[in-house]
Amino acid sequence: MQQIQLAAVPNQSLSFTVDGNLWQITIKQAVTSMIMDVVVNDQVLISGTRIPGDDFILPYPYIGVQFGNLMLTTERNMLPDYTQFGATQQLFYWTPEEMEALSG
Repeated sequence: MQQIQLAAVPNQSLSFTVDGNLWQITIKQAVTSMIMDVVVNDQVLISGTRIPGDDFILPYPYIGVQFGNLMLTTERNMLPDYTQFGATQQLFYWTPEEMEALSG
């Protein structure tokens, strides 16, 4: 598991390369929640998907085993709140091996 740094701002884009895959993430403030776009190697995996707290963001297990997955941890299962990014809420990347170990 690797922490991905987030800024405490409502709208942001970031990218990182891990295990030879280029991840491009966009996070936006929606009316009542935070939403995310995830692109890996120019392949859109999700677009405009609500970010859950303390659960995997990519909804399909086969994606996690192929590319890995993301999780935004929050305190007390709160909804993601950009003002808490980097303080009480952290984004983590889980490797394909970590994802496979969870399902095995």
